[in-house]
Amino acid sequence: MYYALAQDDGTLTAFGTEGELTAACEGIDVEDGVYRFFDAAGKPLAARFTRANQRGRLSVSSGTYMLVAAGAELPQLLSLLGTVTGVEGCGLGSVADVEAQLRQPT
Repeated sequence: MYYALAQDDGTLTAFGTEGELTAACEGIDVEDGVYRFFDAAGKPLAARFTRANQRGRLSVSSGTYMLVAAGAELPQLLSLLGTVTGVEGCGLGSVADVEAQLRQPT
């Protein structure tokens, strides 16, 4: 499972695969810092672009990226649950559902 936390409205979306997440979260928005990403354990992930975004005068084209482990200095998802305003995806419907998922032994 992967999580994307939208910085603008606090929505946390759970995805079953990295591919589902990268398909839903456009590269342009990722580069602009719209999202924070986390793995199934709530550890922070960073986007590594494999094809750069293209920004022209009249158009933009989202690049492609993959998720990699981020530095330990970034907060884990568990510490950010107080900022979450809504939860969706993978059968999760509340912050309590996410917290229970994150606290399960792996």
